[in-house]
Amino acid sequence: MNLKTIVCSNFLSIFNSIFLSIFASGIFWLFTFKISRTNIIFSDKLIKSKESEKSVYRIRIANIGYRDLIEVNIIAQLKIKLGETNEIYNLDISEGDYQKFIPVLPGMKTYRTRKLTNIKILKFYIPKFLQKELIGKVGFRSSKYKKYEDIQLDDIFRKYRSRFEITFYVFGSDSVTSTRKLFESPKYINNDIE
Repeated sequence: MNLKTIVCSNFLSIFNSIFLSIFASGIFWLFTFKISRTNIIFSDKLIKSKESEKSVYRIRIANIGYRDLIEVNIIAQLKIKLGETNEIYNLDISEGDYQKFIPVLPGMKTYRTRKLTNIKILKFYIPKFLQKELIGKVGFRSSKYKKYEDIQLDDIFRKYRSRFEITFYVFGSDSVTSTRKLFESPKYINNDIE
């Protein structure tokens, strides 16, 4: 064999190795981040119900992705538009025994194999600090609100009708890649409550 044939042969094998490694990396990336991933969806409407004479609001979230979402933190944000400014408050959330935290939101694979539900129903309500803050504001200074605990989300929704919106943020780690992910709900307004 002459030198030219050996160099050409080595060049082709190096080129093939580089091409195959890039191709394999692309397939792995496509599978990991596009096909086999977590995907959180939110209900179209907020659900209102009564519990011990007070209104309780709920939202349904589900992981329709293939993999589990672990160490899930949830934030419910109430934004009230007051002229040119916005006041933003975080609402309290609970799901069973957990406050603003769910250890795991199973994906479709876990749902099928272990029959763990991939749907969670979260209750959200007004925090005490916001009740205390609102008792002094115009519109909440009346005999109806003797104590700050008397102010509920219903009262805020009635007072600010078209000037409020609620957004939910779900943060969690992908169970396979451990990447932290953020999912944002649509902005819910007065018409989105049933």
